[in-house]
Formats: sequence, C-alpha cells, structure tokens
Amino acid sequence: MPAITVCLVASICAISIWLIKASLFYLFRPCPITYVNCMMLTGITLAAGMAGSLPLVILSSAGGIRDMLQRAVCMMVIAGSEIVAALLLFGCVTLCATLLIWGLAWRRHLKHAVCTILGTDLLTNLVLLTTVIFLVSPPPYLVLWQTPTEHARRALVCYPPRPSTLVSIVRQAQAYLVRQYDPQVGLLRESPTTAPHRYWLATDNLIALLALRSTDNYTVTNNIAATIGSYGDPVHGLIEALDGRSIVWPPYVATQKHIATIGSAEIWLETRTSGAQYQDWAAYADLILYAALHAHNQGQSAEAHHLYRAAMQMFDGVGFADQAFRADGVYATYKLALALFVATVLNETPDPRLSSALLTQQATTSAYAGGFYALYDRQGHPLNDPNTETTAYALLALSCFLTEH
Repeated sequence: MPAITVCLVASICAISIWLIKASLFYLFRPCPITYVNCMMLTGITLAAGMAGSLPLVILSSAGGIRDMLQRAVCMMVIAGSEIVAALLLFGCVTLCATLLIWGLAWRRHLKHAVCTILGTDLLTNLVLLTTVIFLVSPPPYLVLWQTPTEHARRALVCYPPRPSTLVSIVRQAQAYLVRQYDPQVGLLRESPTTAPHRYWLATDNLIALLALRSTDNYTVTNNIAATIGSYGDPVHGLIEALDGRSIVWPPYVATQKHIATIGSAEIWLETRTSGAQYQDWAAYADLILYAALHAHNQGQSAEAHHLYRAAMQMFDGVGFADQAFRADGVYATYKLALALFVATVLNETPDPRLSSALLTQQATTSAYAGGFYALYDRQGHPLNDPNTETTAYALLALSCFLTEH
C-alpha cells in the first residue's frame, strides 16, 4: 500500500476517534466553549461532527428534540476544535519538513528540490508520526477545558445544564442564602464582604422569600416572613410582579431609607410606590422584562411576548447592554436571571447563552460558594462579591426553569 494512502487512512481514523472522544467527554462532563471555538465551525466541520456524534446524541438525549439538537451543536463545536487542532499541527509539521528539505536542497536544481518535497519519505513519516500521537492522546482542548479552575470555569457553556447539574446549582444557591441569615436580626444580610451589616427588607429579603418558599428551609423562611411582617409587610411596588401581583406602570423611581438599627446591623427598605416615574423605562432591560411580566399578569399575552423579545434585543451574548451598561460598562447579573425567569413564565425558548452567562457568575470559592456575583465586566470577570439580591433572583429563575423543564 502506498505511503500516502496509509497516511490518508490513518488521518481519517484519527479524526473519527477524536469525534468519538469529544462525544464521550461531552456526555460525562460539562462542555465549556469560547467564542473562538464557535468561529472554528466550517461546513466540513459541521458535516464531520454530525456524522461522528449524532448517534451518541440520539442515544443520550432524553430531553426531546430541542435538547438533542442543542447537544448536537455542542458536540460539533468540540469536534471542530479537534479537527482544527489537527490541521494546525499537521500544517506546522509540514511547514517544518518543507523548510528542512528546501534547506537541504538549496544548492540543487529547483525541479529536483520540488520532487524531493512531494515524494520524500521524511514528510510521510512525520505525518504518520503526528497521526499516531493524536490517536493515542486525549483531545487536548477538552483536557484543558475540563480542568476545574476558576479561569476555566469562566468559559461559557453552549447548552442548558442537565437537570442533575441544575439541581446541584440550585442547592448551592440555597445554601449560600441560608448562610447569610442572621438569627439576631431575622433577615439575610446584603453580602458577606461588601455590606455584611446591611439588611434590606426589600428587595433582598422579599425576593429571597419568594425564591426559598419551595425549599425545605422552613425555619429560615418562616423567620424571614415573621421579621418582614414585624415591619408592617412593606410593599416594594415592582418586585411583586414576580409573584403575579399587579403593579403600577410606568414604575416609580426607587426610594431607599434606613428603618432601624439592631446592634451593628442596619435595616433598610427600598420602595417604588410614589414620586417620579420612569418615562424612559424602555431603555433598561430589567424594566422591559418587568413590563413583560406586568403585561402577562394582566392577561396581555401578545404584549408580554413582544416586550420580552424587545429586552432580548439588548442581550449581546455576555450580558444586557442597556442604558445602565452604556453608562458604566458593567453588566448586572440579576438581569440575566430575570430574563430567564420571564422566559420560563411566558413559555418562551430562552437563548442558551442566557443560562450560560448566568451560571458562569456562580461563585465556587469556599467563602462565597453558591452565591452569584452581582456585577461583571465584558470578559465575564466578577467585580465584587456575591450578594443576596442577585443570588435570590438566580435561585428564583433556576428553580422555576427546573420545575418547568
């Protein structure tokens, strides 16, 4: 058998094995990707990825056609990365071999040098060696991606999390909120580092009460409800829409005031029940999403879906680039959670990047484990510590999504 035929067959076998490896890595581990890897998709990669991974997709997908297609896309992206890696290495080896041969043939006739390059056993052997190396090695990109480091965790995932994974995420968020509970105050603190002595009746504890009501933390939730009741069951004016209640629209501008002091703890309250109203609410993604909820609660289904899609126009794949973002260049995590919650309520199919961007903001360090960072930059890096409000929004959205799906 000619050497070039052996090389071709071996290369095809290598690519097939990489596809199978990529599928297996995906089936048993999460599959983070980056935008660079998305750009690697080409027509050939799509075809090869589908051929190599679709059987495993069909066998492993228990979540219906939508889940199967999302998993197939993710597998094809991984397969594309592997093929590109092979081509790059093959190109580097070929280039080095070509330069070496040209160097050896510098003083020979040009025609003879070209023939040497095309027919040399050295080049064939190098290609075969490269193929063998990739055949016996694990997919290099996947090994790097699966490393459980803080930086690797920041990569986006391209599919909604599996139910088992989502249950773990939800439980970690619940545990974080419970750790913020101060029995002396009867409320959850704002955050463990930035504001450990500040306690918000609203929005933090009212949203946390909604998020924790479906859990088995009855003692904590009952105590929070009793404490809020002791302050007259204040009405926020906006977040009640999360519970299906009617609100005034356009919303009022937030008013914040200090209510009481217990030792070193300060009790604060935010309300949106009077004063100036937002006339430019359509410039803010969170207010558009609340408008969609308000319309849904009023039975205006078509308007609710229209407003949700208008808000999603501001989503750039990393976060919501609305007027607040344009002012300071910082993304707010709670807007991702709010969008996922509204999508679930409206039975809209959420952008897979939405849940991905949200989940990358869940802390894994021991001090903040389970909490969600409030703010992050264009690269997805958090800018502060997790807080109660953001984690409560995330828990509410993920719990609702888990229940529906």
